[in-house]
Amino acid sequence: MADIKSTLVPPGKPDEAYIVPYLEGHAVDIPSSVSVIRVMVTAKETNNTFALVTSGGSEGPPIGFHCHDDAHDIFLCTKGQVSVWANEPGRTLDPGDMASVPHGPIVPADWIEMFYAMGDVASEDNTRDPTKTLFPRLMELPGKHDFVPVPGHPATEVTFCLPTDSVIPDGPEPYFLKADSRPKYAATGLLFKPLVGLKQTHNRFVVSRIEGTTRIPSKLPKLSYPSHQAIIVVEGAFRVDVGDYAQEVQTRQTIFIPAGNAASLAATTRYASLYVTCDGVGFPAVLGAIGKEYSSPVISVGFDSDPDVSRYEEAFERLGLQ
Repeated sequence: MADIKSTLVPPGKPDEAYIVPYLEGHAVDIPSSVSVIRVMVTAKETNNTFALVTSGGSEGPPIGFHCHDDAHDIFLCTKGQVSVWANEPGRTLDPGDMASVPHGPIVPADWIEMFYAMGDVASEDNTRDPTKTLFPRLMELPGKHDFVPVPGHPATEVTFCLPTDSVIPDGPEPYFLKADSRPKYAATGLLFKPLVGLKQTHNRFVVSRIEGTTRIPSKLPKLSYPSHQAIIVVEGAFRVDVGDYAQEVQTRQTIFIPAGNAASLAATTRYASLYVTCDGVGFPAVLGAIGKEYSSPVISVGFDSDPDVSRYEEAFERLGLQ
C-alpha cells in the first residue's frame, strides 16, 4: 500500500487524508503569551464541524478571558500542566485530564481564525510590546470569529482535578474529567475511553481516547465511515489504513481521515494511545457499540476475551457501516 500524504500545514480541502508531522501545522504565537499554537485541522477540512489545534509553551499568565456564542472548546492535557477556567471553576489539568467548555461560559470550526487575527507566524524571538500589538487586535475582534472578550473577569483560584471530576453530564454544560476516572471498554483488541459525546456538544462531535498494544492484535475491521475523523497519537504508534493507503502514525503526529473513507487502526508498539475527534459515526461509535466494560488499569491477560468480530455485524449495520 502507498503512504498517506504528509504535509506541513492543513491542505484546506475536505476530501484528502493527510498526516501532519510533530511540531508542524500552522504555527501562531500570541503577543504577550509564552506558548505557540499549532493548527492541525481547520474548518476547511471538516466542513466547519470541528477543528484541532495543539498548544505548547512555558508557564505564564492566562490569555484574556473570553467566551463564544457558538464554538465548543475541549481541552486535553497530554504533557505538563495547563489551567482551564469555565466561569468560576478552574482546574489545573495533568496529563490525561480533560475540560469541556461549551459556548456561553467564560474561558471550533471558524474560531480558528481568531488565533490568526490575534497572533503572528511564530518567530524565534518574541520581544513585541503587547500594548502595541495584541491589545489593538483584541479591540477589533468583538463580533468576529465568534470571540467575545470579557475584560476584568477574575482568574479565580484553581485546584487539581478532584475525585468528583468523573461525571459526564447529560447535556452541553461545562465539566472536567480526571484521567482514568471513567469506565473503559474493550473491543476488537482495543481499549476505548469515551470523553465527550454528541449529547454534550449539540450533536456536533465526539472525543474519545483509544489504547492498544502489539501483544493483542487489533481485529477492528475496515469500515466505511460517514464522518470526518482527526487523530493525534499521544504515545507509541498506530498503523492507520485509509482507503487504499496505510501509514504508521507516530507519537505527536496528527492524521486526518475524510468522511466517506474505509478506515481501520491497530497499535504497532508495545503500548500506544491516541485521541480521536469526529463529527458523527467514527471509531468511537463502533467501539462504544460493541465494547465490554474492562476494569483492569492496564491492558493485560484476558483483555481480548471475545476476539470474534463476526457477531458485530448487526451493530455495524445499525450504525449504517459496511
